[in-house]
Amino acid sequence: MESLREQRNNKPSGRNDFVDLLLELEENKTLQGDSLDIKDENGSPKKVELEITPMISAAQLFIFFAAGFETSATSMSCTLHQLAFHPEIQLKVHQEIDTVLHKYDNKICYEAIMEMTYLEMVLRESMRIFSPGGLTLRVCIQNYTIPELGLTIEAGTKVIIPIQALHMDEKYYDNPSEFKPNRFSPETVKTRHRYVYLPFGEGPRKCIGARLGIIESLTGLVGLLQKFNVEPALSSKKDIKSKKIAYIVQVSDDGIPLKLIPRKTQNA
Repeated sequence: MESLREQRNNKPSGRNDFVDLLLELEENKTLQGDSLDIKDENGSPKKVELEITPMISAAQLFIFFAAGFETSATSMSCTLHQLAFHPEIQLKVHQEIDTVLHKYDNKICYEAIMEMTYLEMVLRESMRIFSPGGLTLRVCIQNYTIPELGLTIEAGTKVIIPIQALHMDEKYYDNPSEFKPNRFSPETVKTRHRYVYLPFGEGPRKCIGARLGIIESLTGLVGLLQKFNVEPALSSKKDIKSKKIAYIVQVSDDGIPLKLIPRKTQNA
């Protein structure tokens, strides 16, 4: 963070990236927001203030990258697993990669990645079937009664949101165990409630590295699939089972063994 700060003369550079956001916060010196734990007399969250120091900025930058490492690795592995068992979808992915990269002299760049819309649909469907985060936790900030149940959740109650269960619920996804990337076409996404797909959470406390994680995963997949076909290994199992005990990120109980075959026709 220190070297980045020096490169930009301790001021936002105009790139509108994450470092610029941190430098803007440092210029403002403090950040105000609602406390998660402390309430005013009327029961509303108390306003609290955080001093933005260089140490705070460095911590944010660290978690921005660290939180996305394991989740991106899991997402890429599971996507390759699905492609290995669905060669017809893998063929479409290869065709898209070849077509797009041809426009960019076979070089992987941000602009090329942004054009690979089908691959992103494939990635998002893979993250639905096996979400890196199987659940998330939130704290209720005001009393709320669920109309259908007559059940009141009191302020301060910790709520577990079962992401994996939502993603596999037939109420929201037809034949949820089937791998169908078209679930994430722009037209289909518009018909679905936004809170039934939560690989990164949602709302103001959504994962700060969500977009970075997607771009990292897409870039890794393109780099590999540009040169290889992926097939099931002898020990591969079609359905991925999560370890019963996993910390933060879901991981496969049996690993994800796969076979990589160099493509006969590939972009260099």
